[in-house]
Amino acid sequence: IFKQFIVKETTKHIIITILIWLAVAILGGYCIFSIIMFGTKEKEYICRNIIIDIDDKYNFINEEDITNVLKEKKLYPINKTISHKEADKIEKALGKMSLSKDVECYMGDSTLYIDITQRKPVYRVFSNNESYYIDSERKTMPTSRNFTAKVPIVLGHVDKIQASEEIYDLVMYLESDKYWNTLFKQIYITDNKEIILISKQGIKEILLGNMSEYKEKLSTLKKWYEQYPERNCDTLYSRINLKYENLIYCTRKK
Repeated sequence: IFKQFIVKETTKHIIITILIWLAVAILGGYCIFSIIMFGTKEKEYICRNIIIDIDDKYNFINEEDITNVLKEKKLYPINKTISHKEADKIEKALGKMSLSKDVECYMGDSTLYIDITQRKPVYRVFSNNESYYIDSERKTMPTSRNFTAKVPIVLGHVDKIQASEEIYDLVMYLESDKYWNTLFKQIYITDNKEIILISKQGIKEILLGNMSEYKEKLSTLKKWYEQYPERNCDTLYSRINLKYENLIYCTRKK
């Protein structure tokens, strides 16, 4: 009898333990199901307003451009139900605009906020019957019907690889030097790839030759200008030739 009692108690304990673990499993599964089904459900809004913030350093992009893109992509949200998922779609669509650098879209109650940072042009190229900018990331950037940036200009026989590499380095060097930044705002590339700097005052053309050692050539020119400051507003010469090491050749005006 005692052994039978022990067996019954043991069996009862096992059954109770199984039932407890089964209940825990069911409860845990329900909690996970609830989180998946209800806890991650996005909050939706009826969009009544759009607030667009475009950095104001350049005016390549305006609010009309943004509206046109959203309507073209069938993403214009006014009076429509919108969630964070739709805001992400809008962000990606506007991020593909050729003149936008960074885009952020987010919902706040019934308002969609759009923040846009425009690309930064470093200089403009006119070559082979086309015109474009090179931006701060060395990439070609289209011009805009809305705005023309006041940046240095590169003219002549320029391909896009050269424009984004060695010409970029030259422009950045000239822009970083206060003296040259004031003096030069145009660069002409000849058909044999020689560099001519177009001066805003004094002697109009500075022939650098090829891209090799242009810093040393310009250093020689600066020393000459410092020694003979009247040359900076000269009316006697039309061109300075710096092609040859440590030599300056001047061409008289005709």
